Amino acid sequence: MAVTITHAYVATGTDAGNGEVHKSQWNAAHTVSNAADVTATNSFSAQQNFGGTFDAGVAGSTCNIKGSGSYGGGITFLDTNYSGIYTQNSGGELRFFANQTTGDTAASKSFMVASPSGFGLVTGNSVGGTVTQATSKTTGVTLNKPSGSITMNSAALANGAVANFVLTNSCMSLDDFALVILNSGASNSNNYRIEADSKAAGALGIRITNISGSSKSEAVVIDFLIIKGALS
Repeated sequence: MAVTITHAYVATGTDAGNGEVHKSQWNAAHTVSNAADVTATNSFSAQQNFGGTFDAGVAGSTCNIKGSGSYGGGITFLDTNYSGIYTQNSGGELRFFANQTTGDTAASKSFMVASPSGFGLVTGNSVGGTVTQATSKTTGVTLNKPSGSITMNSAALANGAVANFVLTNSCMSLDDFALVILNSGASNSNNYRIEADSKAAGALGIRITNISGSSKSEAVVIDFLIIKGALS
């Protein structure tokens, strides 16, 4: 590990030339090499910017970034907006955030979480959404979220009949995959077969089939999740 340090006070004037530290030496950046640990005696009161690589260097050793408060610690990558990762003490969660701007907190912009209980999207930060189908069971809906719920129209669907509709969604690409599942609204969960049957850039086709044995007029709720994929 190497840490570069400069003095807070700049030397001025003329060097005496009597063996003392020269002005140029005092003002130069100093490098501390192979330091086992570097500890700040006071907390940083402002944002600190570091360049280069943080490397533990030796197998079995660690390179820690520590924090306190609601975030156990984190790494932020700066671009047009803020994005990065941080740990949250409650529940031992590792969270990912993006598009944080002035006035936001990482928590308010977190979109994905990993914890001992699972891995997935964060609830409550507008990562998901809802939409209601108008007119009929074949009417298209629009919801530009990676996850959400679709409340279908309550028009009758005969036994054995199939209704296809399109979810327009800017999160969907040809490389992606989608899951769909019945959430609620059915008198019996075995009344329907629900499938994602087609995809396109910005759109997902969904098919619902009545397999109940009789006509049903139910405003069923379908949940969906888009999973980013790669085909090359």
